[in-house]
Amino acid sequence: MEFKFEYEPVRFNDILSDIREAFPQLEELDGNDAPGRSGMLSERLSAIDPNSLFRLAKVLKSKELQLILYLMKAPAEVEIISKAEIILKLRFKKKLFDLCWILLQGDYDNKGLLNAARVLSECMHTKHPDEYEASFFFKTAKIPGSLVQKAHTLLIEEKCDIRSFCRRYSILDNSAFAQKLRMLFFTGCDSNGFVNNRESILKHMNGDDLDIMAAVFSAYLDKLKVIDYFDIVNQMVASKWGNPEKAGEFWQRLDGTIAAKFSAWQDLKRIERHFGSESKRYKLWAGYFDKMMRIEADAQLLIMEFGNFIVLDFKEEEGWSYLYMKDYFFDEYEQYEGAKQHGSAQWRIIPEHVAGARDLVIEGIRSDIYRVGYARVQMLYLKEILKLELEQEASVYFH
Repeated sequence: MEFKFEYEPVRFNDILSDIREAFPQLEELDGNDAPGRSGMLSERLSAIDPNSLFRLAKVLKSKELQLILYLMKAPAEVEIISKAEIILKLRFKKKLFDLCWILLQGDYDNKGLLNAARVLSECMHTKHPDEYEASFFFKTAKIPGSLVQKAHTLLIEEKCDIRSFCRRYSILDNSAFAQKLRMLFFTGCDSNGFVNNRESILKHMNGDDLDIMAAVFSAYLDKLKVIDYFDIVNQMVASKWGNPEKAGEFWQRLDGTIAAKFSAWQDLKRIERHFGSESKRYKLWAGYFDKMMRIEADAQLLIMEFGNFIVLDFKEEEGWSYLYMKDYFFDEYEQYEGAKQHGSAQWRIIPEHVAGARDLVIEGIRSDIYRVGYARVQMLYLKEILKLELEQEASVYFH
């Protein structure tokens, strides 16, 4: 089955509104020709003498001030950077502080931008102290490590979900900074970290960096139980990169043992489709999913193999299932597969070979097949069989 994800225009417009609210000056920042224009500004700064720098700073237009950030981002002579710092201090505006934060989210280890952020933070602290003290740079000033490591430490300290953290500190979901932050968090958290950040996992798996996405998805598969996986996340991964069996470029980045858990989830979905997600039969067998050795399903029947027996359930016979002894089952399965090749597949059940669950539990009667039910006392008999067979080290009934 293929899954296609389409984003509704209303939701997309809501996202744009959120970004515009967080960064009202974002649309002013046009970086397409910034490298060329910042090069021209660099030449002007190189040629100007220190006495004329104040006069230049006063006449620079708003977009030219933005170029100072691009100039500091690129490698430049110490003298030019020093002059750029003076201009930032002389013509400081809060929007420059915000724009620097945007640029850093795309290039978070850039030394020039980090230096610009330091200069702008000093100005913010002086001119807008209340806003600065609520900012990411103030909160992380005394935290050691890189910018992303600081963010990770702060996220852990504040004990909030990633979505709330990003909104609080104006971190764009699709930025390289956000992706790296999510990777640090998810590869170090426990299962609760995934449970409390389902939406952030989904956003992360829509990123561009395969290595970062694979690292998080590997941790997600490893730390959660198969039954606790998020369908919407797994379905999106299957839609974008197929299944582990295809060994595509995404799956090549995951350990085979970890990737096998994704295949196990697909098996669990086969059981769910057969029984229905709200069926008590599904809920019963899903509870023993980790004990299953193999799952197979077609339009007619579902096969669930355990250590000492095999469960067979027919799509059309909703009230009953059959527990088979393995040797007997495989003989019947061979006959069924042969019939399928001739286009007339029909599973054969010989009544004389079938006993009831009560016959086994109460009377101790041995048989090749046991018919088990899901209503009232029949469910009690079935649970007794499963408890003794699957929750003890040695087989009680089927040895």
